[in-house]
Amino acid sequence: MGGESHYGKINTGIFGLQPVGNNFIIGAKLTANSKLGDIPFYTKPFVKLRGVPAMKYQANNIVSLEGEVDWNVHKRWHLIGFAGFGSAFKEYKAVNDANSVVSGGGGFRYLLARKFGMKMGADFAFSKDDFAFYITMGHAWAF
Repeated sequence: MGGESHYGKINTGIFGLQPVGNNFIIGAKLTANSKLGDIPFYTKPFVKLRGVPAMKYQANNIVSLEGEVDWNVHKRWHLIGFAGFGSAFKEYKAVNDANSVVSGGGGFRYLLARKFGMKMGADFAFSKDDFAFYITMGHAWAF
C-alpha cells in the first residue's frame, strides 16, 4: 500500500497475576520483541516500562521483565509496588552490549466496581532518566 520497504516485527509477551493469601496479588510480565528486515526507526521495538521514556531504549531486539505487588490495605484501597528491567540490543549474540534500564515505583488503586474487579488510581514511577506520573484505569499491563 505505497511502502518502499519490506519488514516485519515479532512481538511476544506473557503476564500473570497470582493471589497470595487474602490481601496480596503478585504479578510478573515478560516481553520480547524483534524486528525482521529493513525496519524504519519509528517502528523499531523499544522498552515499555513504567518510568522509562518511550522509544529511548530502542534497537532491533528488546527484552523486558516487570514485577508487581498489589496489597489490599483496607476494603477497596490498594497499594502497588513495582520494579522492572529492560534491555535493547542489536543482535541476540550481543546481549552483553545491550543498552539497559531499571525502573521502579509505587502507587495506589481504588476498587471502583467490585463485581468486575475494576480499579482506578495513580502510579509514580522512576528510572535513571526520568520520573513519571500515571493515572490508571484497569491494570497498567493491559495491552
